[in-house]
Amino acid sequence: MEIIPSIYIAVLPILLIFSLLYLHFNKYCINVLSTINLLVWMYAIYSFKILIGILQLFRSINEQISVNTSMQFLSDEFVVKQISKIVVPFFLLIPKCRNSFLFSLLILLNLCWTSSMHIFDWQNVFLSILYCFSLFCATYALLWLLKQHPSQKVNYNV
Repeated sequence: MEIIPSIYIAVLPILLIFSLLYLHFNKYCINVLSTINLLVWMYAIYSFKILIGILQLFRSINEQISVNTSMQFLSDEFVVKQISKIVVPFFLLIPKCRNSFLFSLLILLNLCWTSSMHIFDWQNVFLSILYCFSLFCATYALLWLLKQHPSQKVNYNV
């Protein structure tokens, strides 16, 4: 799951350029955009789970936290980044935001600010890309079956 922001940062500019150059493929690009935005939402849920684990570890190590210490912990830059990485993608559940290139650029900037590019060895990169591709195919199929793609709407105009 950690490779999803890296793939999003690499794929979104290519998708934006492709949709601007080839206008007759615009509806397919918006379908792909909707799918990768939903993957970012899934990554936000994963990040929330990781943050809860970190907080539980912190709580088990240090049982007594004063009010001053907890307020200092909340103002830390790490926590602000994690909260923005978790909260902002939840706007992608709104279909107008999920299908918008402008909001996707906002998500791109947020991911560039909050996540670091992970460098793995080549086996892990290859397996992670295959994992993301299979997750993308499953999410695309789910959106297609639920008729949630923008091109499946009755009043869709390109």
